[in-house]
Amino acid sequence: MKISPEINLPTSADLRDKIAALDVALADAESDFDRYAAEAVASVEGAGKRAAEANARIERLNVERRILERACETVARTEAEAAAAAEAEERAKALEAARQNVAKLLDRAQRVDDLIATLKALLPELDATEAAIWGGLRAARVTPPGVIVGRRGLSGHAIDCIHAFAQGRENFRHDKRSTADMAATAWGFLINENEKETAA
Repeated sequence: MKISPEINLPTSADLRDKIAALDVALADAESDFDRYAAEAVASVEGAGKRAAEANARIERLNVERRILERACETVARTEAEAAAAAEAEERAKALEAARQNVAKLLDRAQRVDDLIATLKALLPELDATEAAIWGGLRAARVTPPGVIVGRRGLSGHAIDCIHAFAQGRENFRHDKRSTADMAATAWGFLINENEKETAA
């Protein structure tokens, strides 16, 4: 049995509560009928009429109970179908979200691969450029002032930064400077001297 959209039925739980209440009323009516029937057999005045009324009430309550049972079955089936449809919709949304996250993951993975490729190309360039700086200083017979960390092994510092991040110990590193900051500190005197000479 299909429920018309215009009919606003109670929930199956409400209908089960009504059936339970009817069962109590039925039990009372059947108890009355038994008592009145016994009295009628004993020729108690008016007992036959009261028994007939109790029997009519039992029949009416049974009809009401059948109506409620049918309605409860229909509503329960409709509720189950609605719940299944809602679950299917939620599952479809979850699956679509998973698909979107896969696309996002693939994009991020490609970006990571690109960065790794760039890093693999840049680290040797750091070493080569450091060597070129030292070669230029030797040719110019210039000794860098002081002893400053970062004038050799910048690529190693960069790799250490990556390792620290991967191992979750970034905050425990003694030197938290970036590779660029370390290079600027180590070789800043050459840039500063060049600026002074340009200004002069």
